[in-house]
This record gives sequence, C-alpha cells and structure tokens, in this order.
Amino acid sequence: MKHIQQLADWQKDKTFIYGGRTDLGNAKFNSGEVGLYTASSASYAGFKKTCQFEFGTAMLPYWPDQKGAPQNTSSAAQACGCSTVFKPEEYKGVAAFSNYISSPEVMADWHQFTGICPSPRRLTS
Repeated sequence: MKHIQQLADWQKDKTFIYGGRTDLGNAKFNSGEVGLYTASSASYAGFKKTCQFEFGTAMLPYWPDQKGAPQNTSSAAQACGCSTVFKPEEYKGVAAFSNYISSPEVMADWHQFTGICPSPRRLTS
C-alpha cells in the first residue's frame, strides 16, 4: 500500500506518470517527460536499445517501516518449479541443475543478456 501511495504522490508532482498497463510509460521516460519509469526487468534489454540517453536501474523501493513487508521483489520469470515425477535419487540432479542455473556466474550472464534482475534460490539435495 505504501508503494502505491508513493507512486500516486510522485504522479502529482510529475516525477512519475502512469502510462497504462502496457509499455506506454517507456515513451514518457524516453522523451524526458518523466524522470521515473517502472517496468519489469525483463523489458530492460529491449528498452536499452531504443532509449536516447544513459539511465540507471534499481529494484523497487524497500520501506523498512512496513512490518512484514517483502524486502525484495520477485517475478514469475524468476520462478522455477520441479514436478514430482522423479525418483528420490534423481532429485540430486534436479538440485545440481538448479544450483548451476542460479550460480552467480550464470545469473550475471543472464542479467547482462536479458536485463532481468535474477533472485537466486539455492536448492539442496
């Protein structure tokens, strides 16, 4: 709730302008109409190619005064599931693969290629 209220406050002073439920907001940022643009990190790579200036990125704000609030963000793109069709000993391979794709080196490469901000989740066998 606090973040939504902050976005509403930023909209009042034109720091942020809601561009709709699609990528309409990126044109407002790219044109310099607004100084803040919020979108999925998955859109970073494509947006970087079309933006007319250098810009920085950051995670959504963390509001430490909000008790019990998440301290990071997650997205469906970062979710990975495992079915229950494997034999118990095969889960060691599942865990090894998950640990590989969530390793810092692979995550860094994936981020640099796609722009997605990964959130590593390690599994144990």
